[in-house]
Amino acid sequence: MRKNTLLLIMLMGFVGIVNAQTEVKNFQVHFKSDEYTLDQDDRNVLYQLMKQMQTNTYCEVVLKAHTDQDASATYNEELSAKRAKSVNDYLLENGISQQRISTYAFGESKPIKSNSNEFGKAQNRRVEIAVNYYSYSTVNDFLKLIGGNYKQSFTLKPDADNTIVAKNGLRVVLPKGSLETIDGKPLGKGELSMEIEEFFTANDAATQQLSTVADGKILESGGMFSVKVKQNGQELRLKDGKPMQVDLPSKNLQNNMQVFVPVLNSQGITEWKTTAQPFDLKPKKEIKLPHTKINVAQLRKAKEEVDVREIRGLEYYYKPLPIPKRPLPPKKHHEIAMASKHELFPWYERMFYPRFYVEKKVAEENATRIKLNQKNNARYASKFAAYELALDKYKVDSANFETSELASFRDWLNQSEVKFKEAKLILEKASFNKGVERFCELSEQEKLTSLNPKGMFISMTRPSVSQQFLYGTVMATLDRITELKDKSLLMAIGLYANKQSQIFIGVKEQERKWLYSNYVRNDFTADKLKNNSEFAGIFDNAQLDILKQREKLGMLEENTIVENIYSASLSNFGVYNCDRFSNTPPTQMAEIEIPYKGNARVSFFVPDMNSFIYAYHDAKDKYHLKLPIGKQVKMVVLGFNEKGEPVFQNTALTITGNQTIEPNVKVSTIFDIRNSLSRM
Repeated sequence: MRKNTLLLIMLMGFVGIVNAQTEVKNFQVHFKSDEYTLDQDDRNVLYQLMKQMQTNTYCEVVLKAHTDQDASATYNEELSAKRAKSVNDYLLENGISQQRISTYAFGESKPIKSNSNEFGKAQNRRVEIAVNYYSYSTVNDFLKLIGGNYKQSFTLKPDADNTIVAKNGLRVVLPKGSLETIDGKPLGKGELSMEIEEFFTANDAATQQLSTVADGKILESGGMFSVKVKQNGQELRLKDGKPMQVDLPSKNLQNNMQVFVPVLNSQGITEWKTTAQPFDLKPKKEIKLPHTKINVAQLRKAKEEVDVREIRGLEYYYKPLPIPKRPLPPKKHHEIAMASKHELFPWYERMFYPRFYVEKKVAEENATRIKLNQKNNARYASKFAAYELALDKYKVDSANFETSELASFRDWLNQSEVKFKEAKLILEKASFNKGVERFCELSEQEKLTSLNPKGMFISMTRPSVSQQFLYGTVMATLDRITELKDKSLLMAIGLYANKQSQIFIGVKEQERKWLYSNYVRNDFTADKLKNNSEFAGIFDNAQLDILKQREKLGMLEENTIVENIYSASLSNFGVYNCDRFSNTPPTQMAEIEIPYKGNARVSFFVPDMNSFIYAYHDAKDKYHLKLPIGKQVKMVVLGFNEKGEPVFQNTALTITGNQTIEPNVKVSTIFDIRNSLSRM
């Protein structure tokens, strides 16, 4: 009862949220140990929740499934996937389309309580359900909703030089005494704050409606940003002769970059005009991410003595004794139908023969046919009796075969499982050793800068490209052995026997393509980190050290990557773009037309120019723009259909000349759109 009351209270929180652009409600469904079915209480609450979801303008569901740490990591991943599927299936049964549901299975990797007691385990056996409610009426609203809030706020010291580093690496140096009010008066009392927005990626340009175009020409961009300073909510300005120094990190290293300022076009998209002021290029070494050093000698002691050449004697085929063949039932003859005068005599003969003669011939023919039917039936009965005897013998022979061969087959499976587990362990230890060495080298080279050293180490200990196929084959074979242990021998033969009647437990040719993606984990590494606190402490301490150093610099985001630095002294706060005009001649620009009806924004990203260009919408439901010929581009369509469902397209293509491109948008989720854009 307490569980129902709590969840019903949570359901009440959904009322009246549709006026907000985004509202997220979270709750959890819990499971008994080693189970993945929903109980009736959960079904009742989910049903009420689904009814409310169906009345909302638009909503999406994200399911994140978890387990406790009982059983192996592999088993728990599968169990969490089954739990996610149970909730997913219930949503489908109650009218929520699959396109609005995203599911994730984390296994035991993300506990919220300790697994050392039953209470903690019960809390960890859960599916987290996040229901995201969205409201938008225009494409602009839709894009803002996807992009989210980019604003970062920092407190300034009033009587000192201030150096602010934003989360993606933008560095702003504000000299002491450089601020005044908008009307040129001295500052009063009150807290000073700086507001920064960073736009460095195609994702940023797409969702914030920033195009890299100036005077109709394409710009090659190094990044965009916005800087404002306020006191008591009022914007301030820089004094004459007191500029701020801005250092802009960028992955696009180009000469002759200039400072551009924004102008808004008729469609509400930000374009640019040049100030002719240069952005100077600074060497990388002037700004360096903090790094940490570990005790490499201690880490190297954890390496295992192992030789991949020890893997041998792996068998994939089992040849049972000759299999009893099931007899085939006899084929039953169809009854011969009785003859009629119309069958035996054409109409013109019936006109001349007497009636008694016709009837006599019909009777004689039917007597013959009756004898034939009786003879066929007697022959079939004899054959069927023989078939039943053969079938009884087959059942006895099959039972004897199953009894005599099943024990031998399962012994072979058990022996094979031992060999393949040994091979798996050898491969994992070899990958573990390589990961240890690579991690130590990073530490020695002062390149250990990640905010998640443990995650980086886990990634490094995955099977190398040269070993992925063998490792994947071993893992897939172990999965098949587990599957076959509970099956009868005849079923195993039916599922996996080849033409030579051998049971094959390996990987078929058509299955090889997914080996490289399905089996990339290293259970040996996971177990060592889980069970050896001293070993895990190496990475935990490294992470704490990195966090402390980054916190001092205001660089707590993982993606704070400084590769190339542009620098400029700017006399005003505002929005800026580090760009240069593309040198593509007009004759190498193609006219592109995209026919599309609906609420959407159509744009193109040119990766090697770091340019993001919006297509312009005419009155005939067509979009137009010019793109450089020969360039690889990504076409991005963002919008929603007449039902309010998000539609999305992110397609790579090559511009070959003037062309019409037919869009191919698909219904998606805002959650998946964000993920796709973040990888551009």
